[in-house]
Amino acid sequence: MAVDASSEKIRVGQMHNVAQVLAWYLNRVKNDRNLSAGRKSSIKTSIRKHLTPRLGLLRLDKLERSHIDKSLMWPLQADYSLATVKAIFSVLKAAMRQAEKIGVIERDPCASMKFTDFISAEILPKSSRLRPHNIEGVLKQLQQAPPRTQFMILMMLMYGTRLNETVLTRKADISFVDQLWFIPENHTKTRQAHELPLTVTSIKVIEKFLPHIKGRYVFPSRKGKALSGSSASKAVREVSGGEWSAHDLRKVARTIWQDQGVDYYIGELMLNHSLSKLDKAYIHTHAKSLIQKEFETYHQWLLERGLNYFCK
Repeated sequence: MAVDASSEKIRVGQMHNVAQVLAWYLNRVKNDRNLSAGRKSSIKTSIRKHLTPRLGLLRLDKLERSHIDKSLMWPLQADYSLATVKAIFSVLKAAMRQAEKIGVIERDPCASMKFTDFISAEILPKSSRLRPHNIEGVLKQLQQAPPRTQFMILMMLMYGTRLNETVLTRKADISFVDQLWFIPENHTKTRQAHELPLTVTSIKVIEKFLPHIKGRYVFPSRKGKALSGSSASKAVREVSGGEWSAHDLRKVARTIWQDQGVDYYIGELMLNHSLSKLDKAYIHTHAKSLIQKEFETYHQWLLERGLNYFCK
């Protein structure tokens, strides 16, 4: 019997296979206001592209380590980074744990399973494929890209913002009066609103592109909605030829800031990383003015390596 995953009246025993639980969990995720759009998109991809096709038909009482290893973990590790494999496995764990907690399944079949049961190799931080000396070449590559892609990559390079929070930007989030780019908390990975100061340079870049964009979003799709993360990633790959990603832009920005002597905690604020209460207490009350200064220095550095082409 088919189970309506959107129903609020699902009872224990109605779900029999993995696909039903995953569909139920995905519906909950879609309506969870505490999750960012980027996180929702990531969970949706994990479920629809990997978990449901590989494990969906398995009965819940047959979901054992051997099946997960053979059908999911081992095939995935051959094609994806271990960090990605772990993230996909974490979605499976979260779905089963939540289903048991809410009471739509009797027992969580993954409760005792750990990622290291399947893969023992250490997950090392992925190094950036871009270094500061590559930026001049990146800006030259960008000259041949479509205007929307140019603008999107420039904003990520100038501010080190994440891909999903960048493409969700609305025109109303950019204020020339207050000289501010505001990213609301429901668009950020950390669930913390992010305020980025506009500099003389970034204002010139924005003024070059923004007047030609129709609709409420700064990076609209053909349907007028915000560009999806997958479409944005594809646009970046078309420029880079697959040699670097949006996240590499964020990493290289952090590297340049470090080279320029930016205080560690100021750099964390510039990236909107989560900080402990102790870290927040350390940061001086003049953090905003320091952040403004650091962005101005960084943008001048970019101008000297070709950003001026996009300020005309």
